[in-house]
Amino acid sequence: MSFIFQISTFLLIKSSKSPTPQLMEQFVIKRNGEYETFKPYKIQDALKKGFQSVAALYPTHLLERILTRLAPKTTWAVEEIQDIIEQELFDAGYFKVMRSFMLYRHTRKMQREH
Repeated sequence: MSFIFQISTFLLIKSSKSPTPQLMEQFVIKRNGEYETFKPYKIQDALKKGFQSVAALYPTHLLERILTRLAPKTTWAVEEIQDIIEQELFDAGYFKVMRSFMLYRHTRKMQREH
């Protein structure tokens, strides 16, 4: 199993009663309130599209950083995940990609509201 699959699909938690880690599935709360199994490829697709939109090379390590930040919790709202993506883009200095991601996010929000 790859690192990305392990960290993004399951969360390892050490229980005080159990010396071995337990696997916990992660979920995303969609905008309509439904719960969906966390799918890391959706983050990867969004990152790739963001980098393509500014003709920049996609660094694979960025996805690992994002997934590491998502690992501590088992449930995330879509907006929380998007906020983390923006923060990681900022921290890594990918300002053009971050701007593109934010504009796309805003445009999609406007489309949903109208």
